[in-house]
Amino acid sequence: MTKLRQKIIEKAMDILENSPNGIRYSDLIRSISKALPDVNENTIHGTIWNFKQKIDKGKIKDVVIPEKGLYILRKYLKENEIEEIDKKEQIKEEEFYKSFVEYLVNDLEECTKAIPLGGNRF
Repeated sequence: MTKLRQKIIEKAMDILENSPNGIRYSDLIRSISKALPDVNENTIHGTIWNFKQKIDKGKIKDVVIPEKGLYILRKYLKENEIEEIDKKEQIKEEEFYKSFVEYLVNDLEECTKAIPLGGNRF
């Protein structure tokens, strides 16, 4: 990681430290831009995107994203919220389309036969 990216991540962590209710992505970007006016905003976006990828993969444990676009430090979440986030399973695309197929065929009766597709299959 370059020194500039490290500086951006440190500033993001500092902002999160001062935001016990969490902070939205756009507000985080704005706050970092104000604190580091000499840094290109696209660099900030790219660094925070990379930061999110590490959070999603479990490489960064201190920060959680309880809902889309909301960043919060794990220590600020209530115990039951942490368990809920840790147990949350994402719905697979195929499962969504399976229920949609059943809806089209059985409920709407718009078609007589349909198959679920998803996960880059066609």
